[in-house]
Amino acid sequence: MLLHESQLLEVPELMSTEQAAAFGLCHQTAVAIVRRSGAGRGARVLVTAATSSTSVAIRRILGAHGVETWVQSSKKSIDLLPGEHRWSSAEAADVKSPRSGFTHVLDPFCDLNLPLVLPLMAMGGSYVTCGLLHQHPDMEHPSTTWDPQSLIATLITGNLSVTGNCLGTKEDLLTALELARDRRLPLDHPPIHDRHHASDFLHEAFTSRSRTGKVVLSLAA
Repeated sequence: MLLHESQLLEVPELMSTEQAAAFGLCHQTAVAIVRRSGAGRGARVLVTAATSSTSVAIRRILGAHGVETWVQSSKKSIDLLPGEHRWSSAEAADVKSPRSGFTHVLDPFCDLNLPLVLPLMAMGGSYVTCGLLHQHPDMEHPSTTWDPQSLIATLITGNLSVTGNCLGTKEDLLTALELARDRRLPLDHPPIHDRHHASDFLHEAFTSRSRTGKVVLSLAA
């Protein structure tokens, strides 16, 4: 692979190569999602799929900026960051009204959550997604069915915005690195598999239900 130097950033001294591999993609994406959503102090943010790599990074970015955050997960037990709240569908009745609804929803898997979370949003709210869980045509698709007319009606009557986000800019990555330098973002110690155990890497990275965060495959000799 040949890359122009303008496409690369030097790994800072504060992190190892393996930590940089786990840090870059999801934190660059997370900064972009938060930036494009407009979430800041005073916002009421719901982050779905709370233990996915992207959502963990989003939660950290929000926490670094002091944004009040609720998290949703299918897992029974998750570790909350300081200032976070756990949200479940049992609480839906408390947040459906525009006065108390979520001002922002940040969701890595729109095929699972979009029609479920839009009715929970405050008037003028912002929804940002960066992907699908069931991307491959051979994968089993979620049972949730979308009614396009109802979905669009909810968007219109709620003055809601829906934004799709892919990765981020160089400036987004630099912002994340600056937060890490200031110790406002933690650096993980990701599981590392060498090139002789690529199958173990693939299993942990793509099929493990207990994994939280990134897994690294080292190609070093």
